[in-house]
Amino acid sequence: MKKQKRVFYAQIAAGAGVLLLAFFLVKFPFTVSGPARLVPQAEWIISQPEPDKLQIKVVSNDFSQKAVVQLFHISRPDLFTLQIKEGLRVGDRLSAGSPAALLISLEDQLRTAELLGLLEEAKAQLAASRSGLKRPLQEEADRALQYARAQLAAYEPILQRAQELYERNLISRQEFELTRAQYELYRIDTAVKEARLQTVKTGEKAEDLAVIEAQIRSAADRLELLRKKSAAETLCAPFNGVLVLPNAAVGELLHLCNTDTMIVEMPIKVQDARFVRAGQTATVTLLGDKRLRHKARVIGISGATRLVNLQPMFIAAAQLEALEQPLPVGMIGRFSILVGKKTAAQMLAEGWRSYRFNK
Repeated sequence: MKKQKRVFYAQIAAGAGVLLLAFFLVKFPFTVSGPARLVPQAEWIISQPEPDKLQIKVVSNDFSQKAVVQLFHISRPDLFTLQIKEGLRVGDRLSAGSPAALLISLEDQLRTAELLGLLEEAKAQLAASRSGLKRPLQEEADRALQYARAQLAAYEPILQRAQELYERNLISRQEFELTRAQYELYRIDTAVKEARLQTVKTGEKAEDLAVIEAQIRSAADRLELLRKKSAAETLCAPFNGVLVLPNAAVGELLHLCNTDTMIVEMPIKVQDARFVRAGQTATVTLLGDKRLRHKARVIGISGATRLVNLQPMFIAAAQLEALEQPLPVGMIGRFSILVGKKTAAQMLAEGWRSYRFNK
């Protein structure tokens, strides 16, 4: 009987020893897990943060440093209109380079109309000069010159006033330069009108005709520059993507998302951030449905914390692999990242540290 007890106690001791060894030596998979959210790889956003500002930005969500911001700040008395391409709807797909919106300047439209008129007038004058019709041209050129001089004289006080305000730091240098540029346009226009009147008075000399031809070329060149500027104001999609509903609360007018590649944003607790690194495998289960389980590759972790539910968190990003079709932006679920293997003792110690950290 005593021998049986000794054998029994020896077996218990051996089992306890095995368990103790397993507790300190056997390693088990160690994971970091939490909530997850799907975001597009890149976003193109046109917004109006203030009444006189238009902001265009490209945001990269995969830590690839591709963020681009363009900012239009209208500070001169000009009416700009942003016209979204007719027929675009939420859910439509756009190809890279396809036009999505047009920025229209009323000032550019007026200058284009003026240059078209000037070009046609110069062509008509050239034709009339070659045909010998002088008297009507002289009267017309004289009236045009008088009008140009009146415009120049009326704008001189505006320029003087702008210079005084600029010297007193009451207006920006940009606004003063625009006013001075407009004055120079009036001055150049007056000089052109004077040259035109002189041309129609002096007869059909070859050099006079050359002056008119030079005016035609100048007007045509300026018209071409304005046309190129208008083409540059066509806002085209920078990548293939799908239109999503703009957030009107922050002034968004158009929002394009690249959903060909989806990124998983994963808040990581501060005490777990040291375990997460690029290249690890994450399992993402969307909407709590095991049928919507995907593998993802961790591509990076933020270098600073962000408040998530009033708790400081690092944000890790993972790229979903082998997607058969794009998933809706904003889907939520849970993630689990295999960060290594630990013994039961190490896991217990990590749990205790996490508990002490969160107290």
